Amino acid sequence: MYVLGVDGGGTSTVARLADLQGNVLSVAKAGPSNLSTSGSEKCAETLTGAITDACSQTSVSLDSVRIVVYGTAGAGRKADQDRLHNAILSQWDTLPQKPASLCVVSDADIALEAAHGGEPGIIIIAGTGSILYGRDIDGTIKRSGGWGPVIGDPGSGNAIGLQALRVAAKTIDGCIKPGLLMQLIAEHTGITSQEILINKVYKEKFPPSEVAPLVFQAAAKGDQSAHAIVNQSARELIDMLTCGLKKFSFTGVVPISYVGGVLLSDTMYPDIVSKIIREEVPNADIRKPKFKPEEGAIAMALRLLQEDK
Repeated sequence: MYVLGVDGGGTSTVARLADLQGNVLSVAKAGPSNLSTSGSEKCAETLTGAITDACSQTSVSLDSVRIVVYGTAGAGRKADQDRLHNAILSQWDTLPQKPASLCVVSDADIALEAAHGGEPGIIIIAGTGSILYGRDIDGTIKRSGGWGPVIGDPGSGNAIGLQALRVAAKTIDGCIKPGLLMQLIAEHTGITSQEILINKVYKEKFPPSEVAPLVFQAAAKGDQSAHAIVNQSARELIDMLTCGLKKFSFTGVVPISYVGGVLLSDTMYPDIVSKIIREEVPNADIRKPKFKPEEGAIAMALRLLQEDK
């Protein structure tokens, strides 16, 4: 008997087949399956292709799979999860063999599982976007942030990049003197004038998060504008944490793990965030995830099977 853990995102979908001891036997990749952008039918099609490929690599039949846990971006609400769940089951009805059961959750759920293994704890996700997500001591899932790039993803790659582009705009306007950050932006993006910047942002839909690594690079070399962005972004991320913690019932240690490319980057940013957390939340226990992020869906599948016994 086997389990399948699937991580679906806006760039790709990765399915991992594992035995009941959690040993990964095969990995299959497919196209994007973000529910918000791909839709339920396309996500169901992509998922089905990925799990079929993962099983065929090791000649495992789909009906030997006890459960598929599918964590995907855009599936944070129950109504969306139900809609996607039904679309997948309809897709599976066309197969000669199919897994025994299916669990559809958000990508934040499998990240939380990877971090704390089903136990109470909090994750701070800061990649392109940001969110505080956690399991309270009574088992309920609670969140703060995660409003998206328009309303705000504090401390995220997108937010950091936007601040950097604002520095570029002020530099081009002559409000501030050109610094290393502006130099790096010009070298890596070609933004050297108002026309280019406007075209990049409004016509070419240039993702601001691509500029975030340049901010860290410039800050490490002493650029004042970049350093100010890093400190402000870290502070805004911790504001999301302290605000979100009011929803939880932790009275002692608060287990916290980091998730996402920005918070797991080899830059000064994670250290600055950790320093502020220890100042603002003295009972925080910043710890490494129990499982690798990509194994969160497998860990959840195994836990659900154990709970069903």
